Amino acid sequence: MAKHDIYFTMPQKIVLNKDVEFEIYSNEVKSGTLKISKGSIKWVPVNRSYGHHLSWEEFDELMQKEGQR
Repeated sequence: MAKHDIYFTMPQKIVLNKDVEFEIYSNEVKSGTLKISKGSIKWVPVNRSYGHHLSWEEFDELMQKEGQR
């Protein structure tokens, strides 16, 4: 089973439209960055300058359809 490590940074103050970023590692190799803001969630794969963006409503729908209990 893969070992997963998660590192994150948070704004020092509450700032509107400032993302909380989680760096995700699998077996000590970075997989990508998960960016969470008050309006959306975004996954940016490693070595990419763009990401995959979902609104919170779209994320909720995806998790209810595809997520495991």
